[in-house]
Amino acid sequence: MTSPVAPSGPLAKALAAVILAVLLVVGAMFSLVLIALVPLLVAIVGGWFWWKTRALRALVREQAAAGLGERPFESGGDIIEGEAVVVPDEARRDTSLPPPAR
Repeated sequence: MTSPVAPSGPLAKALAAVILAVLLVVGAMFSLVLIALVPLLVAIVGGWFWWKTRALRALVREQAAAGLGERPFESGGDIIEGEAVVVPDEARRDTSLPPPAR
């Protein structure tokens, strides 16, 4: 694969260097603007979310003070924990036997 045409004369090389320097400066400026704007936008959106959820936070605080969130299960029953394992029927795997009658 051939490379793009490179500047051949000294004037063309100087112009290419100036263009490269300008592009680097413009890129640095845009990155500085983004570095400044992104935290600002995050702070604005976070403040808006905090303001909109203040009533919900107050409600949660009231319920915690009243003790409503202490017992999620009030059935009074026992919790039985277990495991289930599927054991294949070995008789069905044997193709020489007819299927079982139902």
